[in-house]
Amino acid sequence: MTIINAIDNAPEVLEVIRKLLQTVDMPLNDQIDVLKFFKEFLTIAKTVTLRKSLQIHQPSVINDFMKFITRVLNNKSSEVKQKIDSESGVICESFNDEDKMKESKLLAIGLFTNFIQHDPSQIRNYLIQNDLRHEHRNLLSTVIDMFTDSNCSPVRWQLISALKILLDTFNPPIGMISGGNPQLNPELLNQALAQKTGEDFLNYFYPEYASRLLRPLIDFDKTVFNLSTENSFFFKEKLSEANGEILFHVGELLCNFINQHKYRIKYLVLRNLILQNALLLFKCREKHLQLTGLRIFRATLAVGDEFYFRFFIQHRSFSSLFALYEASGGVKCDNLVTSAILEIFEFIR
Repeated sequence: MTIINAIDNAPEVLEVIRKLLQTVDMPLNDQIDVLKFFKEFLTIAKTVTLRKSLQIHQPSVINDFMKFITRVLNNKSSEVKQKIDSESGVICESFNDEDKMKESKLLAIGLFTNFIQHDPSQIRNYLIQNDLRHEHRNLLSTVIDMFTDSNCSPVRWQLISALKILLDTFNPPIGMISGGNPQLNPELLNQALAQKTGEDFLNYFYPEYASRLLRPLIDFDKTVFNLSTENSFFFKEKLSEANGEILFHVGELLCNFINQHKYRIKYLVLRNLILQNALLLFKCREKHLQLTGLRIFRATLAVGDEFYFRFFIQHRSFSSLFALYEASGGVKCDNLVTSAILEIFEFIR
């Protein structure tokens, strides 16, 4: 707490921090030290009663942090380095920075999530204003590319948490007048401003970034084209563990989008084969992917939109549901898949 108060009350220290974050060619070990320090700093700073007044949460400082995090996440794995004995000229040690690179990215995502949890509106404003669409490797693009990268499993759990907070929407109370006085209630006003920022961010996120985030499910029919078989309802082979994990998380995000971003996700579903491919998840041999498909099916029904009802009727979607029920054992077997299907029918009834 002493360190936090000292930094917060010393503008010259804040300027040193900003210059440090703006260093483009910072060594990897120094990047890790900076990330570790500020992760601990912000974790303890959460206990401060008026933490929103901390100088480190100023928009200019936040922008420096976001650019620093972007550079860390865009770091490429370095080649293997060799240490040569000065006397004999023989290689005595070989090492690489791959493990340190993974550590730095994990810390950067943790710091990014910390800032989002503190004030998501501020991060949304940064992404809208500073992540120019013609830049291929902006922060949002980097986060989405990492999320859909099969080699980034260690950070995917943190990435999905950050994306959920960024894309979360809520409806504040309509009444903005407090106690019958004509002046505005500050708390309700802040909620209204947060909702406005959330709407602006969704306009920025759809359709380009949303389609990129859901790309594994949009292209799922091409992925499993060679796995289909006529003799069995299920695919003849299992998916890779990485692809299965990505599809599971994409399905979870899609359910949130269907519940919260109703008309936006509807147009995205209309242009792509998202729901058709969600039904293809029924054919996967992995139980958790079958349940992911059922969750998406259930989420679309729960919206109560006639658009989805017409889609299910037109594409005879319930035939796939009955086929999965029979392939999973039907009335002779009581498991998670058959229970989830029976729950869907109970919900419809």
